[in-house]
Amino acid sequence: MPVFAGDFPALRSCSVLFLDGNPLEDIEAGALQTLSSLNELNLSGVRLPTIRGDMWTGLNNLNKLLLYSARTRILESEAFKPLRKLSVLQMDNCPLEAVNGDTWRGLKSLRTLGLGGCNVGSLPDGAFSTLPKVETLSLTRNSLTNILPGTFRGMRNLRVLELDNNAISQIPAGTFSDNPLVLRLSLKMNEFTSFSDVPLSELQSLWGVYLEGNDITSIESNDLIGCPSMGALHVQTNQISSIETGAFSHCTDLFELSLEGNQLTTISEYAFGPGYFRERENSKILDMNLRGNPVVCDNRLCWLKRAQAKNWVTLGPGGGFGPECVNRPDVNWDDIDLGC
Repeated sequence: MPVFAGDFPALRSCSVLFLDGNPLEDIEAGALQTLSSLNELNLSGVRLPTIRGDMWTGLNNLNKLLLYSARTRILESEAFKPLRKLSVLQMDNCPLEAVNGDTWRGLKSLRTLGLGGCNVGSLPDGAFSTLPKVETLSLTRNSLTNILPGTFRGMRNLRVLELDNNAISQIPAGTFSDNPLVLRLSLKMNEFTSFSDVPLSELQSLWGVYLEGNDITSIESNDLIGCPSMGALHVQTNQISSIETGAFSHCTDLFELSLEGNQLTTISEYAFGPGYFRERENSKILDMNLRGNPVVCDNRLCWLKRAQAKNWVTLGPGGGFGPECVNRPDVNWDDIDLGC
C-alpha cells in the first residue's frame, strides 16, 4: 500500500506521526509535504524496499525518523536530502545491500545514526564522510570482518562508536585519525586477540573501552600507553592469563576495571605501577571485578587487601566482585586469611 499526495490533509499541525506496523510499501513523491510541522515520524515495521529523497519532500522540520525493521534494501543517492534538520535516524534491522557516503548527503544536522543488524558486510572508504556532525554511530550485529582506514573519515564530532557483535579481528592504524573526540568505543563480541589489534592511541579523548567477549590473552605494558583519559575498561570473558607490570600505569583516571571471566591466577600491584594508588586523588576509587577467574588466594594479593582497607579499591558490595579462590572455595574473599 503506497502513501499518496493528499493522504493527510487534516494533519498540517501534527508534530508526531506513528505509521509503524502498516503494510506501507512506498511513499509517493511529495506525499508528506503538507506535514511541515512534523517533528517525529515512526515508520518501523513497514515495507519500504527502496528509499528515495523525494519521499521526504516538505518535511523541513523533521527531527527524528524511525525505520526499524522497515525491510529496506536499497538506499538511493541522497536518500534523505530534504531532511536538513533531522537529528536522529534509526534503521536497525533493515537488510541493506550497500552503505556509502552519497546516501547521507544533505543530512546536515544528523547527530545519531543507528544501523544495527543491517546485514552490512563491508564499508567503503568515506562511508560516512558526509556526516560531519554525527556524534553516535551504531553498527552492531552486522557481518563486518574488516575496517578500512578511511571508513570514519570526516566524522570529526564522533563521540560514541559501537561495533559490537561483528567478526572484526583488526582495525588498521590511521582509522581513527579523523575522530579526535571519541569518548566511548564498544567492540564487544568480535575476534580481537590483542590490544595491538586496535589503534587506541589515536583516540586521545577516549573514556571507555568495551572489549568483552573477544579472544585477548594478555594486557601488555604498552597497550594502554596512549589512553590517559580512560575511565572504564571492560575486558571480561576473554582469555586473559597475564597482565604485565605497568599495564595500567598510564590510566591515572581509571575507576572501572572489569576482568571477570578470564584466566587470571593472580593480579600484581605492579600492574598499576609503583605508587599508583597513593598518587591518585581520594575521590578516584577503582571498582574492580575479578569474578570468574581461577585466582589462587595467597600473599601475592596482600596489596589488594590493603588497598581495600584504604578505600583505594572496591570489589563490589560485600566483596561480591572479588576473586573466587580456587584454593579456598569454601571461604569468602572478605573473610580469607592470606597470611599477610
